[in-house]
Amino acid sequence: MTATTLTGWQATTALARLSLRRVLRGKALWFAIAIGLFPCLLAIAWRANSLAGVEAWDRVTVTFALVMAIVAPILVASSLSDEIDDRSAAYLWSRAVPRWTVVSGKLLGLAPVVAGSLVLGLLACWLILGGPTVVSGAEFARALVGFVAGAIGCSAVSALIATLAPRFAVPIAVAWLLLLDATVGALDVGLHAITVSFGTKAIARGDDGLVGPLSLVVITVLALAIACYRVDKIE
Repeated sequence: MTATTLTGWQATTALARLSLRRVLRGKALWFAIAIGLFPCLLAIAWRANSLAGVEAWDRVTVTFALVMAIVAPILVASSLSDEIDDRSAAYLWSRAVPRWTVVSGKLLGLAPVVAGSLVLGLLACWLILGGPTVVSGAEFARALVGFVAGAIGCSAVSALIATLAPRFAVPIAVAWLLLLDATVGALDVGLHAITVSFGTKAIARGDDGLVGPLSLVVITVLALAIACYRVDKIE
């Protein structure tokens, strides 16, 4: 089967496999895992200082919101910006593969890696702090769901920034998610509902009812829609 006969879904899955294969062979994966496990050092320090388990877990979730804002740009923004800035995607476009599949393929292949690095780190921190004796399995599972959803949201925003400014995608995406998004998301004002960090922590902690999940879904879908539109307009 040639590239010209691929449907949108087939092209997406093919590009996802290619993106995943590349990241598994590169150094970015190990860097992402190292960042994802960094909060474990803080968890060890907090436990050594007899910090209450629940309070320490709350700090862990705050820390992982920052980790998430670094890992997603490193994996997603860098990969997509390389395709656009180096014009290596031009071959795919010349073969009548839908342009939006470049974005969807990257997300499908790389967002699970972003989420996986967070899940690995969260699991390690949970065990370090005492596991189910401190934080129940249900609370831990809720945190996992929140950060997996957040990883998808951060990946979508990273993809959007990569299509807007491919040459400087990683620093801009990190600055946006780590400084602006995280700062506004931590404020106790209505504006925080339009940030990925707020939606992530709301799901992870079971706060704010449906506001957090809905805001995260809207941000993710909107970012993906704009990213796909931008890719279609790139010459």
